[in-house]
Amino acid sequence: MPSATLVTPGGVGTASVVGAWSDRPTISYTPLTGRRFAQSLLSPIPPAAIFSLIAAGYPADAVLLATVRAINGVWNDTIEGGERRPGDPAFFALVEALRRVQLSRAFSIEVKQEGGKESVIAIFAARQDPELVRDVAFIGSTLGLETRNGEVDLAFGAVQRRPDELAVLSRSMLEIMIDIAATIDVPPEHVSSGKTFANPPDGARRQGRVRIFSGREPPAESFTQVRYGDYWYWIPATDFASKRALTYLLLFFSLAETGVVPSAPVLTIPVQ
Repeated sequence: MPSATLVTPGGVGTASVVGAWSDRPTISYTPLTGRRFAQSLLSPIPPAAIFSLIAAGYPADAVLLATVRAINGVWNDTIEGGERRPGDPAFFALVEALRRVQLSRAFSIEVKQEGGKESVIAIFAARQDPELVRDVAFIGSTLGLETRNGEVDLAFGAVQRRPDELAVLSRSMLEIMIDIAATIDVPPEHVSSGKTFANPPDGARRQGRVRIFSGREPPAESFTQVRYGDYWYWIPATDFASKRALTYLLLFFSLAETGVVPSAPVLTIPVQ
């Protein structure tokens, strides 16, 4: 503590300056609770937000496989009561066609809001390849869409009410995480003992989903890994599709977030 003597016309005084320095900063976390927790975890992701991601260039197939249960009555794989309900074959052909159209460089989409309604607008280049024309025709016939000059109204739901409506039954974050959990290679003894359900074999897994392996010993190399009970669970470092899908979860959490961040942190952890 440094000090100094100060001489004034009226006398002598002593002033001190005290300082402190710490090499242990803190990180503060604010867990979600109450209404905000329910909104961010249980509320379906808005359809407009999903198509805004696709308009921004994120892969249509990866985004739709993770966030959508059904589009105009065409169903994705779903988990109901711990069991997987297979999706319509047309759904997977649909998202593949949407991805090819997205990559065609002759197509773009816009999402707009007008008069309380949200719309998706498809914009095509003047010249179109035959493959693009076929994919666009397949998408329109599969979804039963009749556009207004390339424009359709977005709505939340499984079945469309009008030919120019795109009804999207989107998932909540809880549903997305349950879907990911259904792709874990669970230990056989955990299934036989009743701890969990048996997940589908490799052949029933859809591309674009997270693949999580398990074993009693940790892997030599992994993208991420965690020990739970007497088993290790991991995503291989070479599994690009799973790494991408897991990374997209951060985006989906942001899309589902609708509350206001509290001003006061609840938990503070010192960093050594």
